Amino acid sequence: MVLCDPRGLRAGTREIARAFEGVGKAFRLIRAVSPSYDLDKPEVPMRFSARVVAAAAALVSASFAGEAFAANKSLAAAKDNLPSDIDIVASADLKGIRATPFFGTILPIALGASGAQKGLDKVKKTCGFDPVTAIDDVTVGLNDTNKGVIFIGMGISESKFTSCVVDLAKQEAGKDVTTSKSGNEITFDGAGKKLFVMWLPGDVAAIASEPTDEATLKKLTGGAGALKNAPIASWLSQTDADAVLLGAVTRTVTQNVLTMNAAMFSVTDKSGNINAKLALDVGSASDAEMAARGAGLLSGLLGPKNPPAELERLIKSLDVKASGSTVMAKASTTEGDLLKIIDWAMKGMP
Repeated sequence: MVLCDPRGLRAGTREIARAFEGVGKAFRLIRAVSPSYDLDKPEVPMRFSARVVAAAAALVSASFAGEAFAANKSLAAAKDNLPSDIDIVASADLKGIRATPFFGTILPIALGASGAQKGLDKVKKTCGFDPVTAIDDVTVGLNDTNKGVIFIGMGISESKFTSCVVDLAKQEAGKDVTTSKSGNEITFDGAGKKLFVMWLPGDVAAIASEPTDEATLKKLTGGAGALKNAPIASWLSQTDADAVLLGAVTRTVTQNVLTMNAAMFSVTDKSGNINAKLALDVGSASDAEMAARGAGLLSGLLGPKNPPAELERLIKSLDVKASGSTVMAKASTTEGDLLKIIDWAMKGMP
């Protein structure tokens, strides 16, 4: 969707994207796996074109399309444990992603861009399981200071997770790492440096955006269900129950033309039909109407010349309406169309 002022949408998108900022820091737990690649300073050169944009959009949509739906353990844990001051939540059903026919195409691209294959191979060799399939789902929560926690729905047991972290750290540093547990909290201590993980019911690991910050971890997992009565709860409730990708934001972002007060999005797949929806509270009914009218600029701003019929159908499926101060956008496509869009886009990439 393109608003009258595209900067307003870009700002909102940035706020949603911040929900994943904690992921890189959280995975310092396994930084020893690939010390040559700094997750905080990726160096991946990128060039953009109409085909690149189309490919990225298609790959993202396709990656979250999956027939199988299982309960999102990490999202349930987040709702049960996050405090009421959380204003960004995002979640992805990785198990559902792996069930899609697109996964085999997307994984090599992702691994090549990140340089993570060496690290994944080391985990598999040292720990005896494939890290790609060891995580079922992931949910991230952030407060207005951008401190957060990542909840990881694990497909392995607590003992296997703990022994894996210990073995990897010892292999890399050559020093013993001890573990202790108090309640749900696991402490990893290596030569005085401590990392903290909460192992929650249902095999969900929770790690603070700074894994050495025990106080933040305890605070952000000690909400005792308070999130369910927080302002963000009403936006999360608008997402689809069987969504494989969803998020909600209740953070105000002011731009030159529009102000975003809250937002939500979700993506589902049912019988090969992919549906996405987005809602933005822009502060007033007049601004919402203006933004809805501006959505007609989409094809002019992003539409490439001579697009395939499948891409045209996707663009034409976009439906944008205003309701009070909220802008609602919906779009749909099929797995078959996405496969053809991906093929078209990849062939034209530089």
